[in-house]
Amino acid sequence: MTGRSWAPSGSIEQLQGQVTMRNLTAIALGSLVLTSCTSEPEQALNAPDASLTSAAQELAAVEQARLNAFVEGNWELLDELHAEDFELINPNGEPFTKSEYLDPMKEGEFRYLIFEPQGEIRAEGGTEAGAVRYQSRLSVRIGETVIPEAIYRHTDYYEKRDGRWQVVFSQATPELPQAE
Repeated sequence: MTGRSWAPSGSIEQLQGQVTMRNLTAIALGSLVLTSCTSEPEQALNAPDASLTSAAQELAAVEQARLNAFVEGNWELLDELHAEDFELINPNGEPFTKSEYLDPMKEGEFRYLIFEPQGEIRAEGGTEAGAVRYQSRLSVRIGETVIPEAIYRHTDYYEKRDGRWQVVFSQATPELPQAE
């Protein structure tokens, strides 16, 4: 994790520019997920069928289990839930592979102290792919430094591989202070 920071950096104007580009990326990714998850165009317009609703509920529960595993240090579950080609874009816009993300946690260099959704984990998708998005309250420890609790927005893309949900892409964006 040398040379990378998890704490937001830069001016508010720089962060707002980064957030805007990230939001556009997340919207594009979400549109792709929703489009690819329906085989019939009419299905997207009609009332959701039970399998989509059930899959979305299952996906939200998997994401909650992932958040709990981070705080509890359940490395076996975290390894199962993250795809081998997983990529995280952290709040500073830096990419991390699965090993770059999880290995420092296993080694005790990085630890989530708090990782709690604020409100509902919203899930969309089908039985083979989907996305979740939510706000969270989180605090981390990096080495001996504790990053104070803050609010972040998350978008995570999942695929069902070998019969289980795995997160393939994750992005976190800091909640910016409201302008007065």
